[in-house]
Amino acid sequence: MSQQKPAESALWMEQNPDHMWGLTEFLTAEVADTLHMLFWAKTKDGAKNRNRPKPIERPGRRPERMGKKPLPLNEMAVWLAERVPVSV
Repeated sequence: MSQQKPAESALWMEQNPDHMWGLTEFLTAEVADTLHMLFWAKTKDGAKNRNRPKPIERPGRRPERMGKKPLPLNEMAVWLAERVPVSV
């Protein structure tokens, strides 16, 4: 009979670097980011859309920069094709 290592073990975390956080950690980071945005929105910087707070980095996720200019349709199609799974 095979036993699985607990997710809190150092060996499991080393073997699964993208899954070091559980649901609780992700939800806590989401709450903190949301609160930072709400507080920021009430400041002078928020009113002028500058110095936006940076979100807490999550393991296994790379930050995506969206840019300030709209994408041409052909570039948007490529961007979506890379991220949206195609259902058959």
